[in-house]
Amino acid sequence: MSFRSVSMLITVTITFICPHSYSQDSVSTTLTQGCSMLEEWVKIVSSWDSRPTGSDAHKMCIEWIAGQFEAIGLKPIRDPHVFNRHTVSSNDMSLSITSQNGEQSVVLSSVYPFSGITDSSGTTGRLVYISGKNFSAAKGKIAVVEVPDKKIPTKALFDVVSEYPSGSAVLPETIRNPVLSSTLFGPKLDKFNNAGALAVIAVWKNMSSGLAGGQFIPFTLPYFSIPAVWAAGDEGRDIVKAAKNNLQANLKLPGTVDTATAHSVWSVIEGEKRDETILIITHTDGTNPIEENGFIGLLDIANKLVHSGKKTERTIVFVAVAGHLRLPDITAKKKEQATTIWLKDHPEWWDGKNGHRKAVAGLVIEHLGAMEWADAGTEYVPSGKPEIEIVYATSKKMQEIVNRQWQKRSGPLRASIVTPRSIRHLGEGEPLFEARIPAVALLGIPSYLLSEIRDQPPGINRQQTSEIINQSLVKDQCQGMYNVLQEIIALPSDQFGSVKHVGIFGKINDIAKLIKVLLAKE
Repeated sequence: MSFRSVSMLITVTITFICPHSYSQDSVSTTLTQGCSMLEEWVKIVSSWDSRPTGSDAHKMCIEWIAGQFEAIGLKPIRDPHVFNRHTVSSNDMSLSITSQNGEQSVVLSSVYPFSGITDSSGTTGRLVYISGKNFSAAKGKIAVVEVPDKKIPTKALFDVVSEYPSGSAVLPETIRNPVLSSTLFGPKLDKFNNAGALAVIAVWKNMSSGLAGGQFIPFTLPYFSIPAVWAAGDEGRDIVKAAKNNLQANLKLPGTVDTATAHSVWSVIEGEKRDETILIITHTDGTNPIEENGFIGLLDIANKLVHSGKKTERTIVFVAVAGHLRLPDITAKKKEQATTIWLKDHPEWWDGKNGHRKAVAGLVIEHLGAMEWADAGTEYVPSGKPEIEIVYATSKKMQEIVNRQWQKRSGPLRASIVTPRSIRHLGEGEPLFEARIPAVALLGIPSYLLSEIRDQPPGINRQQTSEIINQSLVKDQCQGMYNVLQEIIALPSDQFGSVKHVGIFGKINDIAKLIKVLLAKE
């Protein structure tokens, strides 16, 4: 176990022993203490290692959340899930290229998750540059593939309802994000594996080494049994040049492939209307203090409700799911998330059938306090601005409520209130949308969202974590979601509105937009 993992375990243990020194005397006292608790939680989460699904750090996070439920006065419930693990340390991966000038070590950006591993001596072979679908040319060689970070039209993903600050164009016409580009344009590892390639090196065409560093992407694909890595910047260009000259290379990607059990953890506050529930959702696995920290908002809401001195009108179910970064292990269909599994396992809390309770609404909280970073030439730097908040509001009534509450937000923000198009509803709010449960889902999508924090470049290092998360923004977002919940709790049962999906002609239009992006030359 690493030193940071041991430190995290000590933090969790201390939190269990001395949870918090607040009382239940008054609402005003609780809210003041709640703010200090929120600051404490942000500091704790910011100190943690990356939390790949089923890792020791992930398990500690789950137990920490369970401990916070208990400290608040709620009973944590655990659902076990078994996940595959692909563990490779970025400190152990290496690439050396041999030319007439000798052996050159090349700095790599990140491991391709669930690609494959090598033994300690690595795999050695000629580099070959592959363009298009000429997979057979990679037989017995190390394939090098260039991957574009293309712009995606936002209208293919969202319909904008309103934006804040009011009257300003917040969401650009197109967005770039490594998560989207790696999924849409990344190398076909199954094809290369079937063709007999030794390994694959994916090189970003138009991305700085700082942005590419530590990216845990794509995270939605199965295990491929072929070692693969990412490279970018000058190092990436050197690799492409070497591949076009068929130079010899050695790639080392030592690691382990095994299974581990991790738990979704959840709890309940019973309300006056026991037959109606409101679901509050987030997930626990992640890569940095932003991805994922939504459970801070979930705990903040739970704390405020428990210590308000009032019984809520409706039953509130708090769910922190495990598996968001290992969806292939627990889901079977495209539009399923880790929350889908909780819904399947616990229909008695939401589907309204056969005497079950009915979920009348949901809140989903992800990626709180995110600050924007962007490529500026060859450097990846903070802009000093809050990252754009995507706030899904999936019924007319949810949109009305969010608009009212977002107008009251006190801090600087950039927010787009949206409904999803047919391609995807991003994040763990997707299962609620598919189940037609009216919901408000808040998430930022910074370019570093899936970047693992490192001790040294390339990528965001530990000393820079304070520059990706803003405490005041976390507080403001949490208060906004709490205020939204207060309106939802009091809403009459017939006023939540209906969730409408995009029709057939809209789906055709969305697919056409995506095909245009896929075919466009970079």
